[in-house]
Amino acid sequence: MTVNYGLRYEYFGVQHNVNANLDSNFYPANIGGNPYLSIADGKVDTTPTSPIGELWKPSKTNFAPRIGFAWDVLGDGKTSIRGGYGIGFERNFGNVTYNVLFNPPNYAVVDLIAGSNIPSIALSPNNYGPLSGSVGSAALPPSELRAVQPNIGQAYAHLISFSLEHQFGNATHLEIDYSGSLGENLYDIAGTNIPGMGNLYLGVACTPGDTLSGGPNPCTAPLNTQYGGINRRGSGGISNYNAMNIRYDIQNIKKSGLTLRLNYTWSHAIDELSDTFSSSGNQFNLGYTNPFSPMVDYGNANFDNRHRIAVSAVYNIPFARELHGFAKKALDGWELAPIFTARTGAPYTIYDITNDNYIYTRVAATQAIPVNGNLPGRPIEGPNTYGIFDFSKIAVDETYLNPITGSADFGPFPSDFSGRDVFHTPGSWNLDLGMYKNTRITERATLQLRLEAYNAFNHANFGINTGSAYIYGGSGLITGSYNGNRNIQIGAKVIF
Repeated sequence: MTVNYGLRYEYFGVQHNVNANLDSNFYPANIGGNPYLSIADGKVDTTPTSPIGELWKPSKTNFAPRIGFAWDVLGDGKTSIRGGYGIGFERNFGNVTYNVLFNPPNYAVVDLIAGSNIPSIALSPNNYGPLSGSVGSAALPPSELRAVQPNIGQAYAHLISFSLEHQFGNATHLEIDYSGSLGENLYDIAGTNIPGMGNLYLGVACTPGDTLSGGPNPCTAPLNTQYGGINRRGSGGISNYNAMNIRYDIQNIKKSGLTLRLNYTWSHAIDELSDTFSSSGNQFNLGYTNPFSPMVDYGNANFDNRHRIAVSAVYNIPFARELHGFAKKALDGWELAPIFTARTGAPYTIYDITNDNYIYTRVAATQAIPVNGNLPGRPIEGPNTYGIFDFSKIAVDETYLNPITGSADFGPFPSDFSGRDVFHTPGSWNLDLGMYKNTRITERATLQLRLEAYNAFNHANFGINTGSAYIYGGSGLITGSYNGNRNIQIGAKVIF
């Protein structure tokens, strides 16, 4: 038994400008812990005048224990059990600090919302648009903020591993592994000052006559009327990953020159937000559906891949080993190296944006009926497109509206509100093939000619355009396409 253990400590500090007066942030007021009133009564301060004297409070308790062990069970080097646990911290990234440069009082990004903080936006031939004027002066409309949560936590993950390995004879090896991670304080983004939040969370009366652009909603009050949208950088994300991996190796089967490896992985990744900036084409919101309740989005991660199998081989063709002269040079030294991979489909979300203004909500589960009952992967073929879900052919209930705001932006959402990433694209498979000819040039140098075919069967996998996964006004067609083509390359290299 071998055991390794240790303790790592990391301190990252707060990114800041050398001139503290150029750093500013939005600092919520702490009013009885009420998150809505805290935003409503919060304000922007420069670092020297802020309640905490800096952009945000750094984490000073980043202790990361590590422990691992390896046990030779029978003492003969053929059976081992290994395991480990550790914590890893992640540094906050530069985008956070860069964005606070544009906060007041040194800068201002004006946020103009027709029907909310400005009555209307008329067409104007003036380059300054609604900010233009001929005489006098006018106050700027509310500024949009990039805010860092003052008590932002340090992102970290618990990392866990366990494996059992056994060697059968001299050529066969079996390994079963578990790998897991639990993410805490993961960096996120949330819109915390959206029109309508003041009406919903603070009880501000809806004003008839106020309308948001594109909708009849009369509820346009944000939480904090001094500022426009507040794009908050925080650390409210969590994640959960579990995986089992089985690997089976056979070396030089019966001295035939054939080596095989089979690898199967089952895994499940769950989170609330798969990347801080919602960069996937299927993430229609910047951040959470409900910034005050991230668990509304707790579900399959965008990169969740439930099943994956990979089979690879290297075959050193043996039949010409005993030949001599030209016959040996021509027929000996050939290798084949195929790699076959197959995986289940990726998860995605379908949105219903009919009554949404700022936050795109997910489709009700009863709305997601495939075209003519066909399942994804068995499409209805159209002109250069493949329809997966055609909502114009079914009765779609799009009547959900929040009873206070009159829009679908805010919960509580209906009971049949579909979960995040509950739909899956079809699976895919592929075969890559390598063929190599090794010819000895001198005693120390070998010439290798290489022919490699990626997607050797020219197999096309069916995919879904998840960027079109939404319905609006009772219609919408989620489409798919086939992708994948064979690529062949040749090469040569000298090994010495």
